[in-house]
Amino acid sequence: MKLKFRAWDIKYKIMRNWDWLLNKQCTFFNSKYFIPLQYICLKDKNKKEIYNGDIIENQFGERFLVKWDNKRAMWDINRDEDFYLRFYPDWKIIGNKFENLELKKIK
Repeated sequence: MKLKFRAWDIKYKIMRNWDWLLNKQCTFFNSKYFIPLQYICLKDKNKKEIYNGDIIENQFGERFLVKWDNKRAMWDINRDEDFYLRFYPDWKIIGNKFENLELKKIK
């Protein structure tokens, strides 16, 4: 498993990928211009990497925000019942909380 990130560029309002960050030798962890988003080591049904802050949708059209739960020290989605994020074959990424503000109103 490889530790991997992408980052939301606050100044330019675009998502920077891992290769861009490495090529720029970016120190985004200490920067006021970037919000680091970690790859959670899972992929959606289209083999797209899932990152913290992504909005995913299940086969029933329900949408969830991927986030880190500090209390339980695990990746989670915003649900009322006790639930932990794991791979479900029908889930797909439909956006993220930075680039897709219209999706921000999630269950």
